[in-house]
Amino acid sequence: MCDGGDNDCDQLVDEYNPPDNVDCEGCKMFGRDSAVYHFCNSSKKWDEARGLCEARGAVLAKDGDQALHDWLMARLDEVKAGNGSWWLGARTPDGNHANFEWRDATKLGAFQPWSAGFPTGFGGTDCVRVASPATPFVAKQWFDGSCGDGRPYICEGPLP
Repeated sequence: MCDGGDNDCDQLVDEYNPPDNVDCEGCKMFGRDSAVYHFCNSSKKWDEARGLCEARGAVLAKDGDQALHDWLMARLDEVKAGNGSWWLGARTPDGNHANFEWRDATKLGAFQPWSAGFPTGFGGTDCVRVASPATPFVAKQWFDGSCGDGRPYICEGPLP
């Protein structure tokens, strides 16, 4: 139930439980394989989004391969994300834009759908976001941006 409580005593609040609880506190939840993804439409700074994901028993999402990327983009269409970009779980820990890594400290890997000219290398653009499918000219592409910008975000966690 979306009620702010831990209804099944598993230390998680407002968790994914289809078909009863798939939309809670501004986040639409979808299961894929052994994970649940939370598409949270409220605008948060990267660190705030990370903390809110953790409160859900999740982390900011890792967009690590083409199949998952395509699935995430289809869900953004489904939640009517409009145009704009959403936080993912990658950032540079040291300001060096050659060192972007996922929240689990792994490097980005071969799949990197950066938009042309990105990452920029500009100081302060240390967090990764993805443009929604409806964003003109740059749909479905990654950008580096200021971690202090407010954006919607995608969390990833285990199925309960």
